[in-house]
Amino acid sequence: MAIELTPTPEAVLVEGAVGCGKTTRLVERAAALLEGGAAPSDLLVLAATPDAARMLAARLEAACGAAVEATCVREVALGLLATEGGRAFSDRAGRLVTPVEMGFIMEDMKTCGLKNRRLKEMLKFFYRSWTELVEDADGNADWLLAGEEADVHGLLKGILDFTGGILEPELSALAVRYLLADGEALAGAQRAHVLVDDYQMLSRASQHVANLLARGSIAVAADPAAVVEVFDSYPYGEGVGEFTQANADCERIVLTESHACGAAAHAASRLREDAALHILAEGHHVRRRVGVGDAGDVLLDDRPLVQVGGHVVRGRTDQLDAAIVGLRVGARALEGRQERVVDVDDAALHGAADLV
Repeated sequence: MAIELTPTPEAVLVEGAVGCGKTTRLVERAAALLEGGAAPSDLLVLAATPDAARMLAARLEAACGAAVEATCVREVALGLLATEGGRAFSDRAGRLVTPVEMGFIMEDMKTCGLKNRRLKEMLKFFYRSWTELVEDADGNADWLLAGEEADVHGLLKGILDFTGGILEPELSALAVRYLLADGEALAGAQRAHVLVDDYQMLSRASQHVANLLARGSIAVAADPAAVVEVFDSYPYGEGVGEFTQANADCERIVLTESHACGAAAHAASRLREDAALHILAEGHHVRRRVGVGDAGDVLLDDRPLVQVGGHVVRGRTDQLDAAIVGLRVGARALEGRQERVVDVDDAALHGAADLV
């Protein structure tokens, strides 16, 4: 059975664009909870990145007069899986795979016999599937197609079990399954009140971790239009809708007045428009023919284990970032099961590339 979002007795959604004061509302809520009798240890504040967490911690201490824990889901998940119970559940060492280990893992994965680019695309398919919790609470892999796909996935899991490390895209998913499987661990990790900033920048698995940690109330701040990968792999914008569906009585606060300067707001809006394919939306960039390039040329991606260049792309599975202005692309995949894994190196019947 698919893992569904866990509802919380009290849920609040603060929604608005950049500069509307969403984070300020969360800080004010934390201060109000403390004034209402909650202890600082009853609160857990989660941010999208470690830097954002440090800034939130400083704002919370200034506003509340007390130190409130502010961190990111990744750190919470690592802490859970580093416990004795977490290590026993995952059969891992409770740590992320190191860069050196990644190199050896990728070499071992080549023994599956797939072409390098096809292997990398398949790995990205696995990563995204993990973050979106396609496995059920028992970790069954019946979402995989029998044969090549299941075999490569089994090989990867076996290698990871041997090294003891955890890949970032599977981290929160493992933490979710651990918390669902161990009621004592869940009770020990929960806080009375959880507050989450930039909820839409978290993966679906990280969003589930945040909701599981909330015993009494959860308040999330989100901008559904600003789904940008900054720390978690595959941020899940649809999670905002799932949050309101799971919490039928959710209080929804919509902020419309921006307090940011006009230039900053305009830059943020441009980033949101450009996020889908990393193509600049300005008119003069169109005239310069900034485009997405064909796989026969240079395409860069920094997904875990599949970095093929130095440029930071941070895009979704099927997003490719052109390294050269004016690069052309044949935007099609002409092979079976193309909706799952596409061999971008060897599409059938390559024709002339089309300008996007």
